[in-house]
Amino acid sequence: MEVVGNRRQMTSTAPEPDPTRHTVLPEADSGSYRSLRRRPVTRAERYALGKSLRKRVKRRTLADWAAPPDRPDPVRLIELNHQGRLPSLIPIRVGRMIASPYGFLRGSAVVMADDVAHLPSTGITPVVCGDSHLGNFGFYASPERDLVIDLNDFDEAHPGGWEWDLRRLVASIWVAGRHNGTSEEDCGAAVHSCVTAYRLELRRLADQAAEYREHLVETAVERTAGTAEAKRTLAVSAFPDFGAARTRAAAIKDHVIAHLGAYLEQFEANAIAAGAQVHWAATADEACRIVIDICKASGARTVARSKSMLGEEIGLPHALAQAGIDRIETDLAEHIIQLADERPSHIIWPAMHKTREQVSALFKAKHRTPHEEETIAAMAESARRELRTRMLGADVGISGANFLIADTGAVCTVTNEGNAELSLVPPRVHIVTAGIEKIVPSMGHAVHMLRMLARSATGAALTQYTTFYAGPRRAGDRDGPEQMHIVLVDNGRTKMREEGLADMLRCIRCGACMNHCVVFRQIGGHAYGGTYPGPMGAVLTPALDGLAQSRDLVHACTLNGKCQQVCPVRIPLPTLLKGWREKSWREGLEPTSMRFGLGLWAWVAQRPALYRFGAGLAVRAMRLLGRGGWIERLPLAGGWTRHRAMPKPAARTFMDQYRQERGQ
Repeated sequence: MEVVGNRRQMTSTAPEPDPTRHTVLPEADSGSYRSLRRRPVTRAERYALGKSLRKRVKRRTLADWAAPPDRPDPVRLIELNHQGRLPSLIPIRVGRMIASPYGFLRGSAVVMADDVAHLPSTGITPVVCGDSHLGNFGFYASPERDLVIDLNDFDEAHPGGWEWDLRRLVASIWVAGRHNGTSEEDCGAAVHSCVTAYRLELRRLADQAAEYREHLVETAVERTAGTAEAKRTLAVSAFPDFGAARTRAAAIKDHVIAHLGAYLEQFEANAIAAGAQVHWAATADEACRIVIDICKASGARTVARSKSMLGEEIGLPHALAQAGIDRIETDLAEHIIQLADERPSHIIWPAMHKTREQVSALFKAKHRTPHEEETIAAMAESARRELRTRMLGADVGISGANFLIADTGAVCTVTNEGNAELSLVPPRVHIVTAGIEKIVPSMGHAVHMLRMLARSATGAALTQYTTFYAGPRRAGDRDGPEQMHIVLVDNGRTKMREEGLADMLRCIRCGACMNHCVVFRQIGGHAYGGTYPGPMGAVLTPALDGLAQSRDLVHACTLNGKCQQVCPVRIPLPTLLKGWREKSWREGLEPTSMRFGLGLWAWVAQRPALYRFGAGLAVRAMRLLGRGGWIERLPLAGGWTRHRAMPKPAARTFMDQYRQERGQ
């Protein structure tokens, strides 16, 4: 394991993939495709990878099969597959299998799976249907109410080799054709037609995938962020003198940051007096180690975790998995993210990049008892059936904290689902992980910050659940944990205070800045590549992970100032981003070509006549390059046009049009 920035990832030296086994190819990783911090994998590179796989796994080998000498007995495999099924239904299943060759194929997926597992594989593993025979295709209505025919059975869906689905499909075509008296020649032609259509459709989708993915992200983000923006506007307009309240909130946070050591000591003393155990973690790695040690000392096999961005920041989900501890997310959106094996795209709505239709498909593929009706209520009930028993039976609960009350040692959490209570009440042991900047002096200060948080985050006067608690269960209490541990995490926060980023420590994690950010609403949170997306993430990530690998983030901003206008604690985000840009320039992190180009532009811009002459020539040249309406390639700017196209400019420059309108 190695630490990258403030997150953990497993690394290993993988052997050369065996073409006869299913292997995930490192070079096929597409995680960089939607990241502002990593160079995108170009279309040419992806095509080159595909062609290289043809040399590793020949196309003709995908159709070859011969029974190996040590092939397991098919009947024995089917008998083993019957284990766990209702005994009364097994004879019915077997009767259907022996009725026809196609019936046998439908019921013997386990046999074919064992055979295919030993065949050559490219190593590309999308989410496959798992049982894509003809009988699992059908008609249904799309979300747009169009009648489509497609796969309609996903109870076996799982990441796997695409070859399995295709082989399963063409095998079912041939067997079905034989069963219906079709000649071998016609069966072969049908299979050939299927494979050809599969290849051509994938080729078509390869050219549309990026556009479609971007459309989905934009649609999902706009649904949530747009609603949040509208609700905040109404909530702020109904709040008396919201501007003065923002000023007071900023002053509270500035006072705490200026006297952070004293308030932390006060909180520690009062939390210990209430029965809690307080731990200090200087780094993300140390914080995870403390949490894992507590879990192991408690004999925990499962933890119920309430949504916490600090947990994501320190890499806690990965640390728990590495320690062999099962994690149950009590927040519905985090549950969705866990099922999809993704990271949160928003600090308030982690799954905001998912459309309702995508969530529905995910639940049907992953839940043991998925929903049948396409309604939000049915989907929520499916999640409840999946999670409730597991959450109530967890050994340890882990939560974050919105505020730490210095004068009482209490912890405050706010949720819209009450999921935090599921991590702090039923388990025997409760662990709180909190950044040291979460301190407020008193209950009165916390209440004021809560009024700012709720209105800025969701547009509500107060969140559905606001909980204050101090210490473990006491004598006479009806419920609560036997132990309470509070892990106070620095992880660069002290350094931020000392290096001119104290303003950023005001942040109360409301998400308003990203809800109003024109960049975030176009690209979504995952494109930022770090734990925290949006404007606040563009400031925080260089502080947490280092400016050298995050410099692109500080340039991914229009500096329109909208984020600062809506921030409930008046963080000067554009100013902080400018500071990062200046530091990047001073430290020589910008490419030499960029430094030279900007220097040349500055020299020309100081000479208006030369600037106008050059701009006129540039416009004419770019119009010639954009004869089809779009510029696909720009000389001396290949790094820009390699991944995007830009529209052809207008025939005249802005200044030409401006002078004409003024009659000059």
